[in-house]
Amino acid sequence: MGSVLVPDELQPGELVAFRPSSAAIEFEALSDAEFVVGSAVPHDYDLVLGSHSVHTSTHALREAEARISTIQTSLIQQGKF
Repeated sequence: MGSVLVPDELQPGELVAFRPSSAAIEFEALSDAEFVVGSAVPHDYDLVLGSHSVHTSTHALREAEARISTIQTSLIQQGKF
């Protein structure tokens, strides 16, 4: 919530990815603001992006999607979806 400059103004709900760098990232709150910053060591291999997930291979993505579909079907049959 709120607005933050980094250096462009970010609005609630926006997602930003920064280029890899060892430089500091400066944030300036324009109002009371809450935001999340995440960082990670880059992977040594390419990642496969699903619509709501990240996987290490196309095979792993397909397995996850199949499992989600199975769970969804079960929930529908139970009247919980």
